[in-house]
Amino acid sequence: MTLTHIPEVDHLFAVSAFEKDVYKFIYGTFNGITNNGQNYDPVIDDEKIYDLVKYEYGISIEDAHNIYRKVENAVADFLLS
Repeated sequence: MTLTHIPEVDHLFAVSAFEKDVYKFIYGTFNGITNNGQNYDPVIDDEKIYDLVKYEYGISIEDAHNIYRKVENAVADFLLS
């Protein structure tokens, strides 16, 4: 999977470059696997996505999930400011 360009994420200062890359990877992988969410099955797809993140970045599923949530919150804060 390739990293997805997400302008709101690119402009964040509250998260590291690594966290941005992990977030973009998860975001792009989710969209690719689920046809942009149309075929999303959380039981199957979440495990696939986090296994790919674990393989690609060498981080735990918990760390990947925490990074995703941190960046999501930072994006929301950025859009509301």
